[in-house]
Amino acid sequence: MENALASACARERRDWVTLLLVRTLVKGLACALALVFLSTPAEAQTKKKKAKPKTTTTTPSETTPTETNPTPATPAKKKARKKKKKKEPTPPPVEATSPPVETPPSTPPPPATPPLQETVIVPLAPAEETTAQGPAEETTAQGKGAKDGEHPGGPPEADITRDRGVWLGARYTLNAIPPFMSGLAFKGADTLFFHTVGLELELERGRLSTLFALSYSNLSTGGFLVRDPSAQDTPLVSDVGSVALIESKMQAVSLSADFLYALAKSNSVSLEIGAGIGAGYMFGTLTNNWVREDPKGEYELDGRNYSACRTVLDGAGCRTQDHAEPLPAKVYTAGLPHRENSWLSGGKRPVILPYLALPELALRLKLSEAFAVRITAGASVTGAFLRIGGNFRIGE
Repeated sequence: MENALASACARERRDWVTLLLVRTLVKGLACALALVFLSTPAEAQTKKKKAKPKTTTTTPSETTPTETNPTPATPAKKKARKKKKKKEPTPPPVEATSPPVETPPSTPPPPATPPLQETVIVPLAPAEETTAQGPAEETTAQGKGAKDGEHPGGPPEADITRDRGVWLGARYTLNAIPPFMSGLAFKGADTLFFHTVGLELELERGRLSTLFALSYSNLSTGGFLVRDPSAQDTPLVSDVGSVALIESKMQAVSLSADFLYALAKSNSVSLEIGAGIGAGYMFGTLTNNWVREDPKGEYELDGRNYSACRTVLDGAGCRTQDHAEPLPAKVYTAGLPHRENSWLSGGKRPVILPYLALPELALRLKLSEAFAVRITAGASVTGAFLRIGGNFRIGE
């Protein structure tokens, strides 16, 4: 009996499964045909492709419970299973059509965020590079301008017209008094040369340079003959009485200031023009002695030889009546030529050495950042001069 019941149950199961498969296939074909007629060919193909796996997947799910259950099914269970199976075939077509609608492949939401991150990050990287490179390029440009001595583009990079410096050095000046200038006081003298040395302090402020100098001048000369123009106009004075022997052993210490403006200025060469003013104190001896005509005399003027008068009895030219200013007698005293008194004592020896130079032309050569040479030529109330000086930079 048990065997018969078991075989009967097995038969019923097989029949039921076969019936279920047939019904499923029929319904699937009906749905497929409906989709073909109601939708586009492309959609029908996709639905067919998606519908076929559903039919295959349903069979194992339906067969698995039957295979795993060894116990026979009751009529109540069979009815419940039939209801479930009736409900199960209907969802597959809905599931087949729903996936294309729910998840469109054209606009997936996840890829939308990466572009936003890229657009935020990508601009920042170039911006940082440009900011990092900007100062570097500027510094390199400035460094290059400093080396070449040229400004990269703007106001005077190394605007040489705005240079500032304090320079200290020394100077040498050769002074010359030409005959046409000495002729204003006396006649007969050749060009006289005097030498001056001194310390120089220069203040450089852009194009303007101010030079302060403390100088020493040697105004010594050898003995030379001069002719007093005013003495020749005096009727009581003989020709020899208008001639005198002059010898200077004077010196001077002076303070001066020169103001030079650079007409053209570069890193190494400057062309300057300006003027100078100053004064000095003169000291020493100035001899002014009468002379007499002597064929063997050591001094010569206008083709005649003369000798110094040692006494008023030496002959014509040594007597007091031969001169417009007879007193004091300008003859040797205590074995020395007659010395002139200073202006302060009513004599003819000057005490003040004036310095007024206009114009001055100078060429300044900046041999290095710490040393410069200046060559200056000009005219002053005491004659013409040529000066050369060298200065070392000691500050700003």
